[in-house]
Amino acid sequence: MAHYDARYGTHASSSNNFVSGSPNQLDSEEQGTVKSHNLIDNLKKHCKPSYHFNRSSSSPIGELQSTSCSVAAIDYNIETPPIVFHGTHRDSAGALISGQLFLDISDDFVEIDSLKATIQAHTVYKRPYQSHCRECQHHDVEIQAWVLLGHTTRLNRGRHMFPFSGFLDGKLTASMDTPVISISYEFMAMAQVSHSTALARPPTQLKIERNLLVRRSIPEPIFPRQTVRRFPSLNIAVYAKYNSVINPTGSNSLTLTIDGVVAHEEKAEMMDLWKLKKVAWRLDETIKTIAPICDKHMAAANKVGCGNGLQGITRSEVRVIGEKQLYKGWKLDYSSACCSVIDVEYFVRPAHSHLYKSRYTCDAKTDDGMQVSHSLFLELTVSRGYSACLMLRMHFGIILTECSGTSISWDNEPLPLYEDVPPRPPSYICEWSVEYQDHEPLSAGHDIEQANSTDLPTNPQ
Repeated sequence: MAHYDARYGTHASSSNNFVSGSPNQLDSEEQGTVKSHNLIDNLKKHCKPSYHFNRSSSSPIGELQSTSCSVAAIDYNIETPPIVFHGTHRDSAGALISGQLFLDISDDFVEIDSLKATIQAHTVYKRPYQSHCRECQHHDVEIQAWVLLGHTTRLNRGRHMFPFSGFLDGKLTASMDTPVISISYEFMAMAQVSHSTALARPPTQLKIERNLLVRRSIPEPIFPRQTVRRFPSLNIAVYAKYNSVINPTGSNSLTLTIDGVVAHEEKAEMMDLWKLKKVAWRLDETIKTIAPICDKHMAAANKVGCGNGLQGITRSEVRVIGEKQLYKGWKLDYSSACCSVIDVEYFVRPAHSHLYKSRYTCDAKTDDGMQVSHSLFLELTVSRGYSACLMLRMHFGIILTECSGTSISWDNEPLPLYEDVPPRPPSYICEWSVEYQDHEPLSAGHDIEQANSTDLPTNPQ
């Protein structure tokens, strides 16, 4: 008897997983050949890669779900530009999202029980307290929800549009994928199609999913940062001038001014010159997060001492996203009046090909303990005469953020201007177009009526 294999989307037989000929048609060698070919074909079908960016799953509730059935199909269209949070998580104004859901009805009419759409934040802790526990590893938070059809509605043949719009708070974390934690945002729409009572079939659920890429862009400061690193034992001072906010796709410059490369010895009437042998830089990325512990493992974690109150266990990872060593490309100035100036270019390690993305994560920080930071480490190797080489080490804090491009925050978008419309409402001059003649005041007429009323005779009692 054949049954449906939900893991691979194929039909398998309970008695025999492969098709084979009968003994009257094939001999034993041909049967073995047919089995081997079928085995290879089934393995190719079962080993096809699956991509989760636009997941669509098939029909009745409880089974696989799909984006279409025999009578209806669901589709979507996101109308807003890519989601970008401008500013840090404390001062960002958030982002707007809007779009439309489409229901294409191919029958004369179809009854839709419900139509809903949601945006969820899906967090995966890759180093949880218990790797086999799904509650410790996966966390879903609903951010937005729309009930587009809350009751059974009959839709006629054709395309039906359901607009939606929402707001994403600027405190949300941008999408990321690190060795410790991954955060993704999923847009999901579901429609439940009912069947006639004569068919006696359960409702069909249509479902469509899409990953929303959420980025954050921090503006660059107007003036570069300037710092001083002093090495008293060598009487050398290094002045650094650099941009504290950088983009991962471009090259960045660090200007070093070295003071003290010439040492005067008055007694020996000699000058010692420090020579720069090597310049090495490294861009490190530090990822820290707190992996929460589910309720059923909280007691065990407290007993063994691995818990951190109600927060969880701290996980961290440090990885190198860019490095380089330079042995030439500079020239020191040994004049007594000037200092030596060196320009060092640093960057994020690019991807090896267009098929693989560069491995980096932009700076992020949340109130629940998750933080991604970057540091630039610089090492100068100097020597004097025939003495051993000495290393001057320093590090600088760097903020890695996405490039905003031409997009701006929604609260800074100006109103549209038109040629024939002035920038302000028009002013009107109060002029009376109708001339009125002067009339006697109403009070005078009232007095006359009273005087006339007194002249009237009264009826005797």
